[in-house]
Amino acid sequence: METMEITNIKTEVAEIVAIFTKSLEGIKLAGEKLVKLLDSGVTKEEIYEASGVAMRTWETLEAIGRGTMDSRLLMGGGVNRSNIKRLPLSDQRRIMDGEKLTLVLEDGDSIQVDPMNCEREQAKQLFQGSHIRTESEQRAYIEQENSFNVKDMARSAKVTKCWVVDKGTLYVDRGVISKEEIKQIMQEMM
Repeated sequence: METMEITNIKTEVAEIVAIFTKSLEGIKLAGEKLVKLLDSGVTKEEIYEASGVAMRTWETLEAIGRGTMDSRLLMGGGVNRSNIKRLPLSDQRRIMDGEKLTLVLEDGDSIQVDPMNCEREQAKQLFQGSHIRTESEQRAYIEQENSFNVKDMARSAKVTKCWVVDKGTLYVDRGVISKEEIKQIMQEMM
């Protein structure tokens, strides 16, 4: 196969982008028309039966028509598409336009990440339902996750102690502690 010249590649790509953009505009119009049909009293089930198109497709088209989902999420959104779809439309658009989000690290520093392609654990920290966590909310999330991890270690450890001291915080695995154990705990906390 012959290598295309850069100008030919740019021309071909521009045509593809134009077709794709027109397709997205058509999807938006179809969504708006679907919403009018639904608002007139026709049910999703009637539409599904008349079309044979999967119900999930109609639900997605309705979300686009009602303006709760950016149509670009049909073809993009990366590995975190399901998280991004739950966000308000303005946040979806910012992300689809390439905006990076601030991710707080455990040491207190922060980095900018691509929310469409960040790792699963990072997405759990960034997104909470239909909300992007603020930096302070992320710090609280990290603290909570760390405390759960310490508690899990205390529960799963096969030792005689029923507690774990971590960063000056005491996590107890059972309700009764002897005087001797209290002395040990106080020594560990000092």
